[in-house]
Amino acid sequence: MKNMFIWCVLLLSSHLLAIDLQRAAEAVVVGRETDTNIKLLRDAGPAGLDALMTAAKPWLHRDDEVGRRTMTALNEVAAQYDAYASNLYWYTDLDAALTEAKRLHRPVLALHLLGDFRSAHTCANSRFFRTMLYPDPKVQTFLRKHFILYWRNVRDVPQLTIDLGEGRVLKHTFTGNSVHYILDSNGKVFDALPGVYGPG
Repeated sequence: MKNMFIWCVLLLSSHLLAIDLQRAAEAVVVGRETDTNIKLLRDAGPAGLDALMTAAKPWLHRDDEVGRRTMTALNEVAAQYDAYASNLYWYTDLDAALTEAKRLHRPVLALHLLGDFRSAHTCANSRFFRTMLYPDPKVQTFLRKHFILYWRNVRDVPQLTIDLGEGRVLKHTFTGNSVHYILDSNGKVFDALPGVYGPG
């Protein structure tokens, strides 16, 4: 009887959390208390990102205020630029990632890159990952199911600036250094995948 009561309480708590996340996601899309709700969704981990992805679907790729706000919010909650494509939640704090890895008994996939992964301007390798590797359905599903994801900015990415005249400036990053480390839940490295890898 006691176990049944505990199970019911946990089920109810889970249901109420899902409702809270859904409401927060819908509030972000309409621009209500955006910062507070983005933090709530971010703190909820992958469940928060899933709630926002569901609420955001009708607004993705729309070139208006709601569309731009929604895309920006997705990037903030996921901690990755172009989050709409990969639907992956990234930790930016290693201790938090390791805590979650211990809780779920999973290894950590740690991406070390040049630049901030929440920005469009990162190293060439990480741009390839976010546009070609992580959005692949099989890769995305595998990463979500088997790993805790974490990224670290090793240093700023070099940028090339070209003055085109008449107030027009072109900025572009170059070089492509990055590495994926696989860590156990204590942070020990047991494999490394340097350079670029495609979905295959």
